[in-house]
Amino acid sequence: MKALEQISGWLWSTPMVLLVLGIGTVFTVWMRVPQIRRIPDMIRQLKGGGGSERGISSFE
Repeated sequence: MKALEQISGWLWSTPMVLLVLGIGTVFTVWMRVPQIRRIPDMIRQLKGGGGSERGISSFE
């Protein structure tokens, strides 16, 4: 049980959080900030809506 507590403590420690944030930043820069760059396309897709062949709209 102590081993699991140590592993859990390491996984959720500050270095791990910084690693995840760093990797997220690298991917955001590498993909040229799609979270912001694609907002108009996301809104257009939501407004255009309509059904698909699978029976679910883009909004759903």
